[in-house]
Amino acid sequence: MDCHIRSDPFSETMNELPELMMIVTPKMKENFHKYGNWVGFDFTFNMVQESHNNGKNWKVGCFMGISSSKKMVPFGLVLSTEETEERFYQIFKSFFDIMKKEAAVIISDEDRALTAALRNLKRDEEFGGVHLFDCFHILRNLKKNLRKKQHWDLFR
Repeated sequence: MDCHIRSDPFSETMNELPELMMIVTPKMKENFHKYGNWVGFDFTFNMVQESHNNGKNWKVGCFMGISSSKKMVPFGLVLSTEETEERFYQIFKSFFDIMKKEAAVIISDEDRALTAALRNLKRDEEFGGVHLFDCFHILRNLKKNLRKKQHWDLFR
């Protein structure tokens, strides 16, 4: 099986887990090449807590798409202990390198570090596509922020 797994190097003592791991199986890669023009990406929050990794919480990220039969298909998984601009840059660059292709459109939430990383990948000519925010997060944030405003009744 030709599964791509990229991670930070292990510590010399092998007692610590890496802070970043990406998993892409051959089927995920095949799906990406069929349906990967539009890619959704999102992280869960503190999905796994690893007591052997200095108590750091792992976030699980998913690269997803939609097949021609309108089913969600995974393109890759990411385990990371942080959500920084540098880490997102590393995640997306590694993903494009593994796939040997970039997505035309990436859809995500409005995470500032992720947005900055994609902007920097564009600047460095590693990503020539478009970054869009997903409607779920936009509407949730709009509703949350408009509750504080006096014109909320207009949107009910």
